[in-house]
Amino acid sequence: MRNHVGIFEPSSTNIDPPGTCLFDPPESEAAELGAEAARLKRDPKRPEIILRPQPSNSGLDPLNFARWRKEAMFFVLIISSILTGCIGPLLVPAFGTVAEDLGKPVSAVAKLNGILVLGVATMLIVVSAQFLGRRHTYVACSVLSFVGCCWGAVAKDYNSIYGARILMGAGMASAAVMLGSTITDMFFVHQHGVRIAWWQVSYCASVNLTPIISGVIATNHGWRACFWVLGAFEGAVLVGIFFLCPETMYDRPASASDPLEVEKYTAEHIEDKEKEGAMTSSSSAIEAQQDGPVVDTLSFGASLKLWSHFKPRDPLYVVVLRPFAVLLSPHIFYSNLAYTISFAWFVMTGATYGQMYEGMYYQESVSTVGVLAGVAPMIGTIAACLISGPLTDWSARYLSVRNHGIFEPEYRLVVLIPAFITTAIGGFGWAWTVGPGWNVLVSTSIAGFVFCGCTLGICAVVGYANACYPKQGGDTFAIMMLASRAAIFGMTYVVNDWLALYGVKNFLGIMTGVTLGLYLLGVPVYCYGKRIRSWTAQSKVLGWCCS
Repeated sequence: MRNHVGIFEPSSTNIDPPGTCLFDPPESEAAELGAEAARLKRDPKRPEIILRPQPSNSGLDPLNFARWRKEAMFFVLIISSILTGCIGPLLVPAFGTVAEDLGKPVSAVAKLNGILVLGVATMLIVVSAQFLGRRHTYVACSVLSFVGCCWGAVAKDYNSIYGARILMGAGMASAAVMLGSTITDMFFVHQHGVRIAWWQVSYCASVNLTPIISGVIATNHGWRACFWVLGAFEGAVLVGIFFLCPETMYDRPASASDPLEVEKYTAEHIEDKEKEGAMTSSSSAIEAQQDGPVVDTLSFGASLKLWSHFKPRDPLYVVVLRPFAVLLSPHIFYSNLAYTISFAWFVMTGATYGQMYEGMYYQESVSTVGVLAGVAPMIGTIAACLISGPLTDWSARYLSVRNHGIFEPEYRLVVLIPAFITTAIGGFGWAWTVGPGWNVLVSTSIAGFVFCGCTLGICAVVGYANACYPKQGGDTFAIMMLASRAAIFGMTYVVNDWLALYGVKNFLGIMTGVTLGLYLLGVPVYCYGKRIRSWTAQSKVLGWCCS
């Protein structure tokens, strides 16, 4: 059976699929929720929205943190995400100079990006964070990034700088992986869209902007100065993380944290009330209620502890194996494919800009290519941020109202619609306008649409994956990061030969077609996603990873 928003309901309702919850019931149906359900906590500024997850009455619960504490922590972690995006392309404009100084070929210098190190490090970070908490992980990774930058600045040979890049790659992992889980820890579901968009856009935009800035620094002060500048910012972020980022892992009581139980309870309660012929008033259902005052407020001194109140519930082997089980879930596997090909645009086109605009059809200078490779993608990602965040949260609320107040993770996939349109315009338009007879500014400007579309696609599938497994956000994104980085690393070995053998139009056309095909696959995922989540939850092989 299909519900009011085009999603097929599972045939068996014995087990509620993870991610589905009561969110924003229409006022006309509020009376049917009953007095007990009406006492669910709601957004003080928008009382029609039921808070998901339900916060406890403890001040140690990150959902109850003061607004300034949440925003300060989010700001510091966004800056950390920006610096994470800077690490990979930091030396790209100076590859030739670095190769000459170190006595190595350019291909060897290109391997200093640490992309596989990041993928492997994500698994270690997730295990550590899920087993011991998030705060010590953020602090440790920030220390590694800072030390790696200082080491790289004073490195005298290739092996030494390679070791520095390993440290930097490992330090990238916390902002690249755990920020999504931290957003889930501190903010309610109706606040996720904008913040996930900022997280992804801050990372993607910094990847595009870094070559422009680092190229100027390397030209005027030498390539080692790039490490010193980045190290200064990493040091500032380390101070911010230590003082402004408390532990956000919290073992919330099941009665408060599990919105699925609320939905199940509400359905049963409505049946009982209908049998008794008793209903509560609409006004009492809409009124926000509180179960009690917030107690045990987190003090500033307690927030500075590296290991605090969190105690792991799962054994170590479960924490290690769960990310791999999560990847086997069909909806997460789809999200990983779409994320991989979307992010591959940033890496693969970055590796081919010089080939396209320096030698094949144009004779642009290195500095000009650096600007072309950075400005249009950066504008595209900023535009995606302005679109994806508000659209994601608006669509979640609008569709929830149409679905009798029930939120489904598939609502996050609505952003794939503008992603499909902008990627099609940019991808095919870019392929058409590269070559003789077209000005270089025309093709690179149209390319900005691709990066806007791919950023929208990344925000959509990351938000969807995060909503499908709200309790395992770190596991989900860690395995997506590992799988995607391994695949992209392999692609970088063939992309330049592919471009040289078959041409720009073949390369951009196939990349665009594959990307659009995966976005189009989002339609059946949207329609059948709830059935897939229900099947996964009941599976003897995969069900344990949902708990």
